[in-house]
Amino acid sequence: MEIKEEKENKLFNRKEYVGEIEAAPTPSREQIKKEITEQFKVDESRVIIKKIQQKFGEHKAKIFFVVYKDEKSIKKYEPKYQLKRKEGKKKEEVKKEGGEKKEEKEKAKETKEEKEEKKEEVREEEKKGKEKVKAEKKEEGKTEEVKEKGKEEKSGEVEEKEEVKKEKSKEEGKIEEVKEKKGKERKEEEKVEEEREEQEEKGKEAEKEEKGKKEKAEAKK
Repeated sequence: MEIKEEKENKLFNRKEYVGEIEAAPTPSREQIKKEITEQFKVDESRVIIKKIQQKFGEHKAKIFFVVYKDEKSIKKYEPKYQLKRKEGKKKEEVKKEGGEKKEEKEKAKETKEEKEEKKEEVREEEKKGKEKVKAEKKEEGKTEEVKEKGKEEKSGEVEEKEEVKKEKSKEEGKIEEVKEKKGKERKEEEKVEEEREEQEEKGKEAEKEEKGKKEKAEAKK
């Protein structure tokens, strides 16, 4: 990665960078973060990718990112959506690690119980055979009254399933509302962040212009 701009922001306890990398498809945030940590020799938890810019057809991507001096400053100054994105990744890693350990235990347990399961299957088959003979005998002696009772029970089950479907549909509707609300909040936060970044960019340009004017004035002297 080639660093185009570097600025130390003491107020936010961080350094702000604009870098450029060669990339045909737009790289993921995780790929870029890994490259930054290797290049700057910093902990991944202190790196925040602000924005990735790549115009259509170009093989270069512009990366806006910051490196904090400590995690405490990240929690203090970063917007909520950035913290949620960072926290979500940690949870996924922990979940993946726990899942692998659980899978190993389950495999060991399955190997240990294989013989018992086979024996149990044989016993179950014998039991089912006996029960089948009994059931056939009982079936022969059933009356129309029992059949009608079965029909009523089945009808009741259908009605109950319909009620469950209705309740499920209501719950899904509520979930969608919550998702939409969260989506709007996230968009608002991203908009605020983009406006803030634009203001910072304008501030940088103003500083450059002011510096250029001073240099011209000194050159005239």
